[in-house]
Amino acid sequence: MRRAARGFSTLELLFAVTIIGTLMYVFLQQVDYYRERAEKVAMEQLARDIGSALRIRVAELILASRWDEIGRLESANPVDALELQIGNYAGAGGRAAEASVEEGHWYFDRETRELVYFPRLASNFLAGPGQRPRVAWHVVVLREAPRPGATARPSWARLELARPYRWFEGG
Repeated sequence: MRRAARGFSTLELLFAVTIIGTLMYVFLQQVDYYRERAEKVAMEQLARDIGSALRIRVAELILASRWDEIGRLESANPVDALELQIGNYAGAGGRAAEASVEEGHWYFDRETRELVYFPRLASNFLAGPGQRPRVAWHVVVLREAPRPGATARPSWARLELARPYRWFEGG
């Protein structure tokens, strides 16, 4: 004697949908977390790449004995000075224009001489109350110790953080 096939009861179906919904919610929360982590890593990698390009440019200038050009890098926009192509670069301008820069874009602030990144996903970015999340770098030119009677000439340049930032509590 065969038993008749039986489907899910309403209670079983409701239970299964609840479990699947809960799992999907947890999964989506994790996806957002890892997308934000990936954005942070991509931002930091591009900053390292710009720093490397800056060091290469300085080495070229040293080999050509063009010391004065090294000094000018300190006030220059590194994107322009290094002729970089950055897909999400919004250009350069003053502090007032900064408000119009979209999240997920780079911007050079001509007033502070900072290269700024505005995070797109910033739920784990620790900014001050009412402050827009931003990470800023600037070019620092190092000068060798002057000899008596001589001026210190630029000897190296590097890209460094303008101020510390906290994106994700644990770093």
